[in-house]
Amino acid sequence: MLNNSQKILKEARRQHYAVGQFNVFNLETARAVIKAAEKLKAPVIIGVSPKTIEYAGLNQITSIIKTEASGTKNPVVLHLDHSFDFGLIKKAVSAGFTSVMFDGSKVNLAENLKITQKTVNLCRPKNISVEAEIGVIGGKLTEPEEAAIFAQKTKANSLAISIGNVHGGQFAAEKLDLKLLQNIAQSVKIPLVLHGASSTPRHEIKRAIKFGIVKINIDTDLRTAFRKGILKYAAQEKDPRIILDNTAHEIQGVVEEKIKLFGSQNHA
Repeated sequence: MLNNSQKILKEARRQHYAVGQFNVFNLETARAVIKAAEKLKAPVIIGVSPKTIEYAGLNQITSIIKTEASGTKNPVVLHLDHSFDFGLIKKAVSAGFTSVMFDGSKVNLAENLKITQKTVNLCRPKNISVEAEIGVIGGKLTEPEEAAIFAQKTKANSLAISIGNVHGGQFAAEKLDLKLLQNIAQSVKIPLVLHGASSTPRHEIKRAIKFGIVKINIDTDLRTAFRKGILKYAAQEKDPRIILDNTAHEIQGVVEEKIKLFGSQNHA
């Protein structure tokens, strides 16, 4: 069943575990994520990027996820990931998304603040969660005082921060700055989000959760599993349905591993 992310992230923060956001791009990836979450009784956030919307179509990918989510009692959040475009946010809201993110990392702080507030004003009356971002993933680190003021002024429900994490499965030259994370967690009163976690070692993930991260985004790991699965099973099978189904099982295994790492199993 579809939910927004507010309650599940608050509960994760209270009990010191993290909820996984897994980005999907077709039926097989969506089904794999929901099956993994259902098997482990975990809340889950399904992320849809602007590139996936461009590839699959907004209504089409939304319908797939809504249909798959309707068959489970587990909390499933349908989340628009990394939108730089307020117009796309409005379309996602109309399509039935239960959570959205405005990514203001490409604009100055004042513009980020303005559009994030605009997003909150659109979404709050509709009970839709809003994730904001401050700092640049793989670039400018988040400043605790600036993050606290930003969260207070925008009234976003969660905040993605930059503490040395990088997108695209690239391994950062430095480890996560966990001291910075601690300082941000002490200053910011809303749930904190870690993006680019496919490249982050397991022990760093566990420490990040310990020090305040409550939502973790996974994208590259799923795309890698999909590509490897297709290559593996296409060499063994002729029926594309079998190839895709077996590949979905591989993806489900990756999601289950991440859910266990994040500690969110049995928290649905």
